[in-house]
Amino acid sequence: GNLAKEINDALVNSKYLIVVCSPRAAKSEWVCKEVQTFIDLGRTEQIIPFIIGGTPHSTMREEECFPSSLLNLPKEQELLAININEMGHDAATIKVVAQMFGIKFDTLWQRYEQEKKRKQRLQLFVAVLITTISVGLGLLFKSQKNEMQENFEDMQIMQSRMVAEKAKGVNGDATRLALFLCAMPQNYNNPDRPRTHETTTALANFLDTTRLERVFPHCDCVFSAVVSPDDKRILTTMCKD
Repeated sequence: GNLAKEINDALVNSKYLIVVCSPRAAKSEWVCKEVQTFIDLGRTEQIIPFIIGGTPHSTMREEECFPSSLLNLPKEQELLAININEMGHDAATIKVVAQMFGIKFDTLWQRYEQEKKRKQRLQLFVAVLITTISVGLGLLFKSQKNEMQENFEDMQIMQSRMVAEKAKGVNGDATRLALFLCAMPQNYNNPDRPRTHETTTALANFLDTTRLERVFPHCDCVFSAVVSPDDKRILTTMCKD
């Protein structure tokens, strides 16, 4: 039968016909008719065979990729096909474009290669820029984090000093000891807050005083003593004049 009107109108209004050639296409009646219509329009030279599989003019029928309308062309009208399997996707595509626009393949390929290198350089520049920005932001965040940590530690030091000073005037040994301990690190191997000299000294003095009061409960003349760990033996004492 005749080609559908839409297909026929499209062929009439087309300057070029790119025929995607493969063994499957070669067996298609419609492909053969479309190619023959273009030939009948006197546009044989504007047909571009684009091979994606098979072999043109093959001795094995199952390998033939040209439709019969191309195979039946006179020898002087035989068309040079573009084989994607031989040239590669990019080169084959460039060759189709070069043929359609009447440009030498080498000229267009050089432009394509230059554009490809330009894009690669642009991609490399963008990658380096993104990496640089990421590193810069990382350093900035790290610097801010370190600064915040230093400020936080300074605040803890001031807090510990204030607690140690206030604890001196608090009544009740248990309350005073609790305040001292709050201002000290919970774990010296992995401290959760800085250890200050003021707090350590105040706590040591409190413990010494408490111990003296326990050993010498009714004596206010002893201000320093060295006793045994079990508080049962007095080693040395220092008394007021």
